[in-house]
Amino acid sequence: MLKFGYSQKSDGNMSYPLGVADQVYASRRDFFARQGIPGNRMVTFFTEHSDDITLMPTFPAHLDALKGERLAVTDAIITRLPNSGVFLTFADCVPFVVYDARQHMMAFAHIGWRSMAMGFTGKVLRHMLEREGSHVGDLRAYIGPCIKKESYLFENAVQATQPIWQPYLHHHPDGRVGIDLVGFCLGECTTLGLRKDQIHVEPMDTCADEGQFSHYAGTLGGRPEKQGRLICYGYLEG
Repeated sequence: MLKFGYSQKSDGNMSYPLGVADQVYASRRDFFARQGIPGNRMVTFFTEHSDDITLMPTFPAHLDALKGERLAVTDAIITRLPNSGVFLTFADCVPFVVYDARQHMMAFAHIGWRSMAMGFTGKVLRHMLEREGSHVGDLRAYIGPCIKKESYLFENAVQATQPIWQPYLHHHPDGRVGIDLVGFCLGECTTLGLRKDQIHVEPMDTCADEGQFSHYAGTLGGRPEKQGRLICYGYLEG
């Protein structure tokens, strides 16, 4: 069974670059302990907002993910290893997890607007269907907490110049454009055959929710108290 979850602002900032190392380590350790997840059975990675996929056939016991030791530079990890999982820090980008219940296999991906435009959501799903032997009816997709179109607003949106983004732009009377990251992910999921009841969307808006961190709110929104990162994780039990 897949266990999927994420931290709140009250759990502490989970980013080493944005915090004090000892405090970040303690926040990570304590969070996973409260979740009932063994921290020494988790891995993490570094993402470059591209569309790379990495397989994890064996568990890298020599790495301490809670201390920030990373498995790879990639944008998604796929694993079938029981009693192990993957986590990453997020602020507004989309945590995307796909679980194959028949094979007890998980893909854990970081998806930002750049990788979305590269078709990364679909690439992850196609990899599971075409290379890992998944059947579409066995899949469950989880879209974690992220910034929503009501908050992700720009006066001169780069996405407005890209045809692939046109169905996911929401034009406001004040001239700003809202970017629908969740809608883009949902569109790719349903195009590849997932029913809506196979997709769980976390409704939280990281920018608007006072209990969560947000890069957009902390920088463009001028709210430094929102600077920090949450953890989102997927864990394959048993």
